[in-house]
Amino acid sequence: MGKRILAVLLSAILALGCCTTAFAADFTAEAQDLQSAGLFNGTDKGFELDREATRVEAAVMLVRLLGKEAEAKAQFDAGTIVNPFTDVPVWANAYVAWLYSQSLTKGISQTQFGTGKCSGQMFATFALRALGYTEAAGDFTYATALDTAADLGLYDALTMAGTFCRDELVAMADQTLATTVKGGAQSLLEKLVADGAVDAAAAKALLEKQAALRSYNAACMALGDMNAMAMTMKMKMDVSTENVTVVTTVSDMTASVITDPTDLTKLQMAISGKMTMGGETTDYQEWVKDGWMYMNMGASKVKAKMGLDALQDALDSATVSADSMPIYYVDAITKTTSGSNTVYTMTCKDSYSDLISSMIGDLDETLGVDAVKLGKMTIATTFDAKGALKAERIQITMSATTTQDGETFQLDYIDDIDMQITATGSAVKVTYPDFSDYVEGPLEDIA
Repeated sequence: MGKRILAVLLSAILALGCCTTAFAADFTAEAQDLQSAGLFNGTDKGFELDREATRVEAAVMLVRLLGKEAEAKAQFDAGTIVNPFTDVPVWANAYVAWLYSQSLTKGISQTQFGTGKCSGQMFATFALRALGYTEAAGDFTYATALDTAADLGLYDALTMAGTFCRDELVAMADQTLATTVKGGAQSLLEKLVADGAVDAAAAKALLEKQAALRSYNAACMALGDMNAMAMTMKMKMDVSTENVTVVTTVSDMTASVITDPTDLTKLQMAISGKMTMGGETTDYQEWVKDGWMYMNMGASKVKAKMGLDALQDALDSATVSADSMPIYYVDAITKTTSGSNTVYTMTCKDSYSDLISSMIGDLDETLGVDAVKLGKMTIATTFDAKGALKAERIQITMSATTTQDGETFQLDYIDDIDMQITATGSAVKVTYPDFSDYVEGPLEDIA
């Protein structure tokens, strides 16, 4: 709950005039990680991550995830296994032959393997088998493979739904390798290295990444029973075009939130601060109390009743829970110490959370921003010696195109957000002013 509260506070603060923008993830860094470990190869055209994955490619990946690539090639070359299908490309014969010999795959007929497209459901089935889960043991069925994969963190419908490309195959494979095998204590990659199926030196960087992320996730999970947080935050956002700054927005604020996991209507929140844009400074205050939202923007004082859906949306404001960060959202992560503090620094995907789309914001309703592309997103999270969350700094660069009077040009965004946690748990207090002069209005007018 601790990191979730942080997301609630941040989302509420950034919701002042923001819009929603869709993003597509790019798992090139993860493909490079897998390639370095000898577990993924490109084609003569490169990684081809934007191309739909095929059944044959999924079969090859399964053999590698099972650590049986060398065995499959040796047995096929020795003639002890054969590929009964006539439509498999020569380079994949050994892989399909081995899977068929182990009753791990079937063809679409006695002579045709089926070289068409691979679905997410199909690869989820393969990934579960690689981790030791089987249909025979009642762990899952083909029909429930995606649900089981989602429960284990292998599959995210928000990121991977729709066309299943090699990009998504890489992401699922990366997470599968970082997941603990059924009934064991090792990640799949650790097991493959221990079994000698993957070279330890080649896998070193990926193993270190897994270990750092595991430590980060454990630190976040330790915050799970914290239902209150207060912080200060400074945010600076520069928007420029052709190296000329168009507008700079600076916000200084304090915020606090108290939640009751058993009753949404008991959500308490207070945010106050100053926002300077284009040389003009605006004071603002926002509160949530007893299911009502109140906002004071200086010139107006508005209140609106929040339904359960709106309250739930506030608590679920982060698209992806930071409590269990999947490895495919993290291009790189390091764990360092600063005095008695531990600092995790991550370079993350654009799909990490709604934070990035919030950053785009409705700076000008006529701007017409589209085609947003993330440049880099770095998150540095600091925990003290007792495991308490102390600070988080988020730095983002991104660009977008916009069309004005028939001319298309690029906007570049640089965001720097520095949050310091000032209190947690019972030390957090939310105070309210007199709301008697606030005028009721539609929620969308103030949310």
